[in-house]
Amino acid sequence: MLTPEQLEERRTGIGGSDVAAIAGISNFNKSPLDVYLEKIGEKSGFEGNDYTDWGNRLEPVVAERYAEITGKKIYKPSLFRHPEHKFMLANMDFLIEGENAAIECKTTSAYQASKWGEPGTDEVPTDCLMQVAHYRYAKNLDYIDIPVLIGGNDFRVYRYEKNTRLEEQVLNLEFNFWYNHVEKRIPPQPGELDKAIKLWPKAQDEKVAVASEEVIDAIRLYNSTKNSIKELEEKEQKYKEEICRVLQNAAILIDSEGSQIATWKNQETLRLDQTTLKKEYPQIYKTLCKPSVSRFLRIKGI
Repeated sequence: MLTPEQLEERRTGIGGSDVAAIAGISNFNKSPLDVYLEKIGEKSGFEGNDYTDWGNRLEPVVAERYAEITGKKIYKPSLFRHPEHKFMLANMDFLIEGENAAIECKTTSAYQASKWGEPGTDEVPTDCLMQVAHYRYAKNLDYIDIPVLIGGNDFRVYRYEKNTRLEEQVLNLEFNFWYNHVEKRIPPQPGELDKAIKLWPKAQDEKVAVASEEVIDAIRLYNSTKNSIKELEEKEQKYKEEICRVLQNAAILIDSEGSQIATWKNQETLRLDQTTLKKEYPQIYKTLCKPSVSRFLRIKGI
């Protein structure tokens, strides 16, 4: 687990766990834009979840087991910065005593076992591979061992050694991200609407943007697509009504061979009655209500 000081220092460069996100392949749904916003101080870093929490708790266990089966002595290193490429940071799990090598501990569920290949090789998930490639290049290590505990009972050890082509790709990716985006304060393209909202959360009410011909075409296509979707939704509703007329108060619909093809079952949910809460407990309602600002994209016909 990183200290607050280490977390703050991570903003001054790119760490191994950032690489997959910058490449757009993060397992934690972290985007290049998320990393950019963290580095410029507009967003706090990933605070973790149950998976990362247990990964941190089990890291010493995995490391201890590695030491037992290999006979190697390991120790915790300090944060390292590449002497030439100052943006490259390496906060490795453990270094191996007496060798120019490190280990990167991993834990994963049994459902992910197929992503890990033959032990002793570098056949590991891509995000992990990019992480250790970053570390090896940053500190010029001879190799990095990757002990992994899969499903709580399957312990394996993989090894990554120098891969010049991969490391050049990682270096170029990070170089471009740091100097063309972070240093210049030019965000990477968000790519998705929810990521665009992260980048531009509030509108300047009087600010006006001018649409190019490409944007005009995009609006025309949007409206055409929206109309097509509306027609399809109307057809969908019509078909649903037809099915419901057959089901009536039955919960299950079967075909002539007895196979289940549709259900219309009761589902109970609990919802907050805001009207009653506001009327009966106005002070509590007022306390619980918090102001929020959202942006809504409304597109007019052309």
